[in-house]
Amino acid sequence: MLKDENTRLRVLAEHDWLTGLYNRRAAEAHVDEALLKNGGGMLLVLDIDHFKQVNDRYGHLIGDALLCEAARTLRDIFFPRDIVGRVGGDEFVVFLPELHSRDQAVYCARRLCECIERLSEEGKYAMSCSIGVAFAPEEGTDYNTLAHVADLRAYAAKAQGKNRYVAD
Repeated sequence: MLKDENTRLRVLAEHDWLTGLYNRRAAEAHVDEALLKNGGGMLLVLDIDHFKQVNDRYGHLIGDALLCEAARTLRDIFFPRDIVGRVGGDEFVVFLPELHSRDQAVYCARRLCECIERLSEEGKYAMSCSIGVAFAPEEGTDYNTLAHVADLRAYAAKAQGKNRYVAD
């Protein structure tokens, strides 16, 4: 019984209350562990485009529902071994420990943009995302360094018109 309660508390401490994905602290720790174990991989930083306008126009309940849909999409398209987290209001990270080529990164980022955009067809709210990609170990060997590089690239994707990715 005590073991079950400890497991429940650990899950609560590591997961975002809204989406059920890893929270920022847990995502960072799991990525750093994976980097120590595997030595490489790629980190995607995904930011939902125009999210503030959705919250301002339709309210936070609708915004929360859209975040949950984005989280469901992330869970559906990535493998359980991949690390998926919500690290900010409308910002998510995905660490792919077994992918190392830029071609794979482009494929994953393009597919993710398409899947998030497809959510618009299911509902009445336009959804898209901007993604930045960073590679380990070439561009960093820890979460913070990779996240910084990927975040700058996500901002570049937004500056280029949103609903796109930047991998270099």
